[in-house]
Amino acid sequence: MESSVQVKNQITEGTIWKQLLLFFFPILLGTFFQQLYNTIDSVIVGQFVGKEALASVGGSSAQIVSLVVGFFTGLSSGASVTVAQFFGAKNAKAANEGLHNAYAIAAAGGIVLTLIGILSAPAFLALMQTPTDIMQDSVIYLRIYFAGIIFVLIYNMGSAILRATGDSRHPLYYLIVCCVINIIPYGCHGCRSGHSHRTGCKRSSGHPRPDEIPRYPCTFTERNPFPRSCPEDAA
Repeated sequence: MESSVQVKNQITEGTIWKQLLLFFFPILLGTFFQQLYNTIDSVIVGQFVGKEALASVGGSSAQIVSLVVGFFTGLSSGASVTVAQFFGAKNAKAANEGLHNAYAIAAAGGIVLTLIGILSAPAFLALMQTPTDIMQDSVIYLRIYFAGIIFVLIYNMGSAILRATGDSRHPLYYLIVCCVINIIPYGCHGCRSGHSHRTGCKRSSGHPRPDEIPRYPCTFTERNPFPRSCPEDAA
């Protein structure tokens, strides 16, 4: 059991600077691919759909989305600190409780935000003084985004929990695969359907996109590390 723990979570073993770099670089690359993910969407919408569609997905609606996702990213970081403390203390019971509570918060928050976002999207955009000529498309984009935001929150929480146990590689792998799956068909679709800016808004929101959905159960089921990883269970 103890050897299994060392293979799966070596961040507390060996040379400190080496383990920190091995843990840090997957997070850095993940940030790059996340930005690439969004940048490619904007480039395709701007080049093949039109300036109105680009303004719809990159204006007030994007600021609202960034606010909501940024808040829950911070929340998942806080949850990962709690889980990491229990994991490092080899307290399997408390670590499992923290994991379950974190996922419950993500799921409940996603449901609440979905309802609020879909119903209040026009009010939010009006509060942001969105121009009337892009208001309708911005509402479409925002409502589609909020309709799938629960998957975004669950993925962020899952990846944070995996990092809390010393695993920063698997969230990166899922992100790379989904990024590639997104770029190729979306680029081809954008080239073929550039005449419709409303279609472009719907495609660019795309949460949950078919290419993204697999990464949520992957982070959720990658492993429940605590019963098998805490050496106290081997005693």
